Parts: sequence; structure tokens; C-alpha cells
Amino acid sequence: MRPRMWRAGFARRLVVAAAAGTLLMSGVAVSSAQASGSCTPSDRADLWLGSMSVHLIRTAGCTYYARLVSDDPIYSAGMTINLRVERQEGGSITAWRQINVTGPYGSYNTAAVDGWWVGAASQDQHHACWAVNYGYWSCTNWVDA
Repeated sequence: MRPRMWRAGFARRLVVAAAAGTLLMSGVAVSSAQASGSCTPSDRADLWLGSMSVHLIRTAGCTYYARLVSDDPIYSAGMTINLRVERQEGGSITAWRQINVTGPYGSYNTAAVDGWWVGAASQDQHHACWAVNYGYWSCTNWVDA
């Protein structure tokens, strides 16, 4: 009886593996959240706030991250600056990354969120946001891929 049960379990795993392989090869199982293609690295959007700025940056691998640049030590005096990058697909936020900076002043980057190459997904948008002490968020405009 033991060999028969083992064969049934093996056959079931084989069928599942074959089905998963077929879906992956056909592209059906490709996640819409993955970065894909080749992009020109660039600064896609900015917010200028005196001696502080927030930037939305696109990488060559089509990922996006937010960068905070602060040249004034006043922004590190007892405050937390929240920095976030968000991704929107088809009108719904599908990914975001956030860091909370307590100083010292300088340059800080969030982790990256994925994106599509130009023209591949017209509904793929990103923006960068910032807040002080977990308060009201100010954001760049949504930027198409």
C-alpha cells in the first residue's frame, strides 16, 4: 500500500509542476508588480521646499524610489521626516515603501517599487511623498511610466 500512496503523491506534484510551468511560459502567471524592461534613469518629479527637496527617481531597471535631500540642520532638530514612494496601477495603489528620517541632514533614499518600461503599461504611475512627524502628506504629481 505504501508504494501506491507515494506514486499518487508524486503524480499530483508532477501535474502541479507541469501546470505551473505552462502558466509561467505562457506569461499568464507574470505578476503585474514586477519591474520589467529597460528604462532611462532619470529624476521624474520634484518638490522643492527651501533647503529641502523630494525627488522621484527612476532606475535603469524600471524601478522607482523617493530621495530626500536636506541641506539645513534645522530639519533634523527633534523632528521626523517621513518619505514614501507609491505605485499605482489602474487607479489602485499596489505598492509603497517608506522611511522615517530623524537626522542628521543629508540625502536619504527609500527602497524601490517596481514599474514597467515606457509604453508597456499606460496605467502604471508613481509619485514621491513626504510628511513631518507622521502628519499631512505632500506629494509630487503622479508620473506615467
